[in-house]
Amino acid sequence: MTRKVTCARFFTTAPHYNNTALNKRPLQFFIHTVPAPTLMMKRLQRQGFFPKQVFPETKKSMETYLQEDGFDLQAMKHTPVELLRKPLKFAFSGQTFADIPQPYQSLIPVLDTYVTTIVNVLGDQLANRPYDPKEKLSENTSERGHALEALFITHQLRVCEKNKWAGLALQHDIARSTMADIHHGDRYHHLEADQILAPQGYSQEMATRFPFLHAFAKGMWSNYSKEYQSELLSPYSANSLLCQQKEAALIMQQLDDLYYSPDSTKQPEKSEQLLALVVRMMLLRLVDDSAKVVMPEIEQCFTSAQLKKIITEQTVAHIQTCSPEYFSQYQDLLKGALSLLRRTKVSSDYPERYQPIPEEDRLLSDFRGFQM
Repeated sequence: MTRKVTCARFFTTAPHYNNTALNKRPLQFFIHTVPAPTLMMKRLQRQGFFPKQVFPETKKSMETYLQEDGFDLQAMKHTPVELLRKPLKFAFSGQTFADIPQPYQSLIPVLDTYVTTIVNVLGDQLANRPYDPKEKLSENTSERGHALEALFITHQLRVCEKNKWAGLALQHDIARSTMADIHHGDRYHHLEADQILAPQGYSQEMATRFPFLHAFAKGMWSNYSKEYQSELLSPYSANSLLCQQKEAALIMQQLDDLYYSPDSTKQPEKSEQLLALVVRMMLLRLVDDSAKVVMPEIEQCFTSAQLKKIITEQTVAHIQTCSPEYFSQYQDLLKGALSLLRRTKVSSDYPERYQPIPEEDRLLSDFRGFQM
């Protein structure tokens, strides 16, 4: 008899106000509240998830995985508030869309529009509304403030590739700011943000699909850390988690399939890679929940030009890895991302910012729709 796997036990919530934790708890505190990653995943196996995996017996700590992954453990000894008060200095590669290969250079006008539209969305009125008007004690910022704080903290935590990961953190919730319907955002923002970020390459590999996986990562924290539940998980965030639980079993099945090897001798290595991925996503999720500090001055730390550079350089780096044969598929991703971003027009005081450029239809004429 096949046991039916449900997510009822995976998604558990007991929310509390998070102001105290944001001011007094270093990130390291929460990292120390969860079991070793292999123990967490074995517990999920006992519930019927990840049946194809062979997780190691060695109880390598979450911190060891994070250090191997390029995160700064010393920075994790600080609270979110302390990290947000540290100096932040960007280093840019200087690459622009002029550096991308053919045939992608023909898309430069649309790529410029894509980057500008993202920055416009992050500055528009939907992004500046209160995260949760009813619960200001635990959702202490706007979508824009949350995005900027997530960028800031992630940049502080990375040892290498700072801008790449900070840019991912900046945009992980961007789909929420494209629609006035909050309930739609709660239900679908992780899937839609995954599509919006596809032209930057973040959605190409599971290793960088944080928008797609961040509800799963929240489930991991809420399932294994009582302190996370009681001190950091806000009521609003707990509610949105319940909205997303329908995809949880499917996501875990996808991860199980992706990290499966038909060669049994290679399966332990694949399972180890899955553990590293889960730890990475849990750390990014911890940053996500930490980026809710009352700090209006965060706006002064960034300019629109800096945000555009971060997004542009990531997009350039991705396109430089794309083959000419991938061009038509890339057109699909770009047009699909723009269609989601331009929903902002309906609620914007500046709808003209979301108009397609005159040559856009011609440049993206081969659009065939998303291939999920």
